[in-house]
Amino acid sequence: MNKIDYQDVSESVVSAPGLAAQEMSKDAEFGAKVELSPNQVTTGAEKNGLGHKPLHPSEFRSVLEQLDELGLIWTSDLPPRLIAKEPQINGDSTSKRLAEIQTDYPEFPNELGYVIWYALTGAEPSVDEVGTKEELDNKTAVVRERLITPEFREEFFFRHMLKVPYFDSLDWEVVVKTSERGVQAPPGTAYALVSLLLESHPYGGKTAQQITFAINHQRLEKLFRLFGDLSIALQKAHRIGDSLHRIPEEAPDVS
Repeated sequence: MNKIDYQDVSESVVSAPGLAAQEMSKDAEFGAKVELSPNQVTTGAEKNGLGHKPLHPSEFRSVLEQLDELGLIWTSDLPPRLIAKEPQINGDSTSKRLAEIQTDYPEFPNELGYVIWYALTGAEPSVDEVGTKEELDNKTAVVRERLITPEFREEFFFRHMLKVPYFDSLDWEVVVKTSERGVQAPPGTAYALVSLLLESHPYGGKTAQQITFAINHQRLEKLFRLFGDLSIALQKAHRIGDSLHRIPEEAPDVS
C-alpha cells in the first residue's frame, strides 16, 4: 500500500500522522504515479502487476465530495494532485481523514486522471482502469460538474498541450556593484539578477530549465509597460477563446 507523499512547498497546512519529522504541505499527493499520453496510459499498479477495480460512478462521486469537504481541490497535473483551498485547514482531522481515503482508494488519482483526460480531449483510454464506456461517461459527467471549471480547463491545455517550455516561477536577487576591473572608483550600480524557472510536460515526464538575466530599474519599468500591453492582448484573446469554446462541434459527415 502506497503511503501519502508530501511535497515540499512554501506553506504547510497540516501535520501528517506517523510522520513527525515531515510536514504535509499545501500540495498533498497520494496513490501510484500515472503517465498519460493520448495513446498509452500506464499506472504504477500495472507496473507492479497489481490489479485495479474501477470505482462505481456513485463511489467515484463520493470520493470527490469527501475530499472537497476536507477543503481540498485537484490540480490539472497528470496525475492530479491535491492542494488546500485555503492556506490553513483543520490539520489533525483533515490529515487523518485524508489518510483513510488514501488507504481505501490508493489508485483514485490515476482513475481521476484518465477521466479528466477523456473529459477534456475526448480520447477514450484504451485500458480498463475506468470501467465500461457507460461508467466512464457517468464519471465524466461528475468531473465536469464538480471539477472542470473554465480556469481548470485553460490550465490543463496550457500545461499539457504546449510544444514549448512555459513560465513557472522566478527568483531574483539585487546586486550593488562595488568594483569593476579597470575602473578606479566604485561603480555603485544597482541591478537585479532574475532567474526565470521554466517547465515543460513532454509525454511521459516533466522537464525544467532556468534562464538567468540582469535587469536594472529603467529596463524593469520598460518591462512593466510591455507586460501591461501583453496583459491587455491576453484578455482580448481569452474572450475570443471563450467564444470558440462555446461553438458546438459539427457532426462528422457520414454520407
